[in-house]
Amino acid sequence: MEACLIWFILGNLTASQFPKLISFDELIMTTALMFLAIFFKRFQAACFALGFNLLFAVVLLTISIPSKHFNLGSDISISGQIITLVKQEKNKIRFDLEVDCISVKAQQKDFICDTSFLLNPKVRLVWYYPKTQLSLGNRVQLSVKLKELTGLHNQAGFNYQKWLFSKNYLATGYIKQLLKVEDIPNSRANYFSRFLAEYESYPHKGFMLGLLLGNRDYISAPEWQVLTRTGTGHLLAISGLHLGLVFGWSWLVFKVMVRPLSLLLKINLESSLLLLALSSTWFFAYFTGLATPSIRAGIFISIFVVSIYLKLNLSWRLKYFLAMAMILTIDPLASLSISFWLSFYAAAVVLGLVWFLRQWQFKSTGLVRYLYYFLIFQAVLFITLLPVQIAFFSHIPLVSFFANTIAIPAVSFIILPVLLLSALCLSLSSYLSIFLADIASYVLTILYQYLSWLSHIKWAYVAVPNNFIFEISVVLLVLLLFVIAYILNSNRKVFVSILVGYSSIFLVYVLGEKPTWQIDVMDVGQGLAIVISHNGQAVVYDTGDAFNTGFNLFEAAVEPSLKAQGLKLVAVITSHADKDHAGGLEYIQANYPSTKIWFPEQHCQNLEQNLIGLSWQVLWPTAQALLNKNQISKNNLSCVLRVSKFGKSVLLTGDIEADTEAKLVNLHSDELISNAFLVPHHGSKTSSQQLFIDSISPTYAIISRGKDNRFGHPHLSVVEKLNASEIRILDTAVHGQIRFQFTAKQAPKLSYYNQSAFIPWHSKIFRGDL
Repeated sequence: MEACLIWFILGNLTASQFPKLISFDELIMTTALMFLAIFFKRFQAACFALGFNLLFAVVLLTISIPSKHFNLGSDISISGQIITLVKQEKNKIRFDLEVDCISVKAQQKDFICDTSFLLNPKVRLVWYYPKTQLSLGNRVQLSVKLKELTGLHNQAGFNYQKWLFSKNYLATGYIKQLLKVEDIPNSRANYFSRFLAEYESYPHKGFMLGLLLGNRDYISAPEWQVLTRTGTGHLLAISGLHLGLVFGWSWLVFKVMVRPLSLLLKINLESSLLLLALSSTWFFAYFTGLATPSIRAGIFISIFVVSIYLKLNLSWRLKYFLAMAMILTIDPLASLSISFWLSFYAAAVVLGLVWFLRQWQFKSTGLVRYLYYFLIFQAVLFITLLPVQIAFFSHIPLVSFFANTIAIPAVSFIILPVLLLSALCLSLSSYLSIFLADIASYVLTILYQYLSWLSHIKWAYVAVPNNFIFEISVVLLVLLLFVIAYILNSNRKVFVSILVGYSSIFLVYVLGEKPTWQIDVMDVGQGLAIVISHNGQAVVYDTGDAFNTGFNLFEAAVEPSLKAQGLKLVAVITSHADKDHAGGLEYIQANYPSTKIWFPEQHCQNLEQNLIGLSWQVLWPTAQALLNKNQISKNNLSCVLRVSKFGKSVLLTGDIEADTEAKLVNLHSDELISNAFLVPHHGSKTSSQQLFIDSISPTYAIISRGKDNRFGHPHLSVVEKLNASEIRILDTAVHGQIRFQFTAKQAPKLSYYNQSAFIPWHSKIFRGDL
């Protein structure tokens, strides 16, 4: 049985990393192969096929097949139920809707359900300037415009598209009109409103709501930064730790309550207590929204409890794989989530450590013994999670041991239990509920001050560059091969062959010609952000957009790329003041105080000509243009730069339009020639005149824009001009992050995110080339 579970898990993992989303016909074929394996009693192969098929069946039923009926990109009418708490933002609200039918009609009186589904798909919606208050549980009929799942496609940073797939979303979109709403009372929404009102005055209400309800919308960006730098973000996810605590505290409370009855009747109620505690645990998971991590933890606890209750003699290893297989059966797309693998990795470490400590007899007893155990657990988890932190997040929170050693006991034994008591008392005594919330808030404030102090230590948080990860991986692989060679064959020739072979590979890597300088055009949606790097230093030209929620594209896309490459940010140049180009300035000022910034109003004047060892030519605006800047639009005052070294160059144009292009041709016709150029204003029809393009004489044209943007960029006329000039178009909405590497002797080397055929299906850019 254990082998079959492992093969089932491997089948799911293979499907989650498969480079192609299989069709319904291919699913039928692989299902037939599964039954063929069963017929020939190849049960492990059948289990593998079952795991593989189950994931793709869910994708086809909830995403692929329904999307054919949704007419993405056009106005449609849908009906369904709001299944998440409604998030209030400035001038808009967000929520998730479980869709049960679609109508081709747009008017309420004509709403007829044309299409229903076997498994109801989910859509994530935003409503700008809402006119009606909506809440969790409401049934609504809406006129919406939906678009396919997409995210930023960069080599580092959060993979939003993969996350959307992992949560079974069909599409995202916005509401054009509310056609009908049916108000269905929802106890969770009511309690959330009461908690929000009660905790409004507390300094860290976001943490309190996160711990109690699993809602993290009210945690500020600085608070998240403290959690990230100290490795304590897991405390805000309703997962194994929280449900384990609820189970433990519930069991203890029930044990105290029924002890007199047990003594009076002389019966053993231990097994019943376990089921009562398990019921309380699942109620807490339901109350907090049944988030995927809480379901995962609930199933894990349930398997252990049921095996004890039924007196099943199952090994811990079997329980572990059974829990993983059950979760992947209930939610096959859970394997797309990093948290899934982190949870089970941590669980494996904990179970292994428990087994080890059972063999190790401590001389100490009582509280001292448990303190030893706790410190050993924290140390082992810190060390064993280091490779995972580096592989998934490219950073190490070095203070996480010291942070979690204090934070976990504080949350486990004071903050969370007191908050739960406060919630239980809310309906009984408002005074007592507030008193308990005050205690939790007081302890939470002290804890946050401690974590904040740790996060500001200079060495608290270390970014790990990708090249370092590669070098460590090569060394570990060589060591592994030595061990295998020693086990299989102790002949010295084997050792020498491995050493010579890998030394040759490593020397080619180390001694090969490295890029002398590099340009990365980041995928930041409808906006612009470019990283120019040389000798470990970087200059950023434009920062991408920023939003009222605090989310900004520099932090989401540019900063992860800088950290992954081990680059030091020495300067930022903003082409002009538009938010989609300069939105990240506030974040940069707060987090990179020593970085030189050329602000929009400076118009890149006095730019160092040899910044980071490259040649920088400021071609526009001229001194005369700046004298008349009140008569020139912001776009036409964009900073135009030509960056070059060793005869290779790239022209950066901002959002200039036809007038400025003509002036550049008149003033700098010989200096415009470049290997590649940034198509002005994201490919707007007001830019990219033929004479300007001819003057540059580029091999590549780069367009930075958002997919399905409302401006219609790039305009068809611009695309036709570039194609007619036989210039290769590179588009961030098609190719993702675009990289040029320049060396002294070779031609420019081009690479881009969507180039590899081995990108998993959920992370591919689902769109055609220009």
